[in-house]
Amino acid sequence: MKGAATMGSKYRPAKNENPGPGQYTADSNRASNSKNGKIGTTKRPDIWEDQKKAGEAQPGPGNYISSTNTFGKNMKGAATMGSKYRAEKNSNPGPG
Repeated sequence: MKGAATMGSKYRPAKNENPGPGQYTADSNRASNSKNGKIGTTKRPDIWEDQKKAGEAQPGPGNYISSTNTFGKNMKGAATMGSKYRAEKNSNPGPG
């Protein structure tokens, strides 16, 4: 059956050739030769300044009028869950 589909060959993992713990010495020159970044200490602009100013103009917690919440008021009879389902007797004749 030339050209038949196959699932491939058996998996053969490659051998790990890395040295084990204590089998090598680290290159001490590598750390001193690398170019390191630095963190500056200059004053940076506050990116949240606009939001802070807008928040100061808003009332704090508990400093609002609760009567402005009209959700659910004057909703008498607007929506119901309906009544319990009541099965009616089937008056059709039975089979036969």
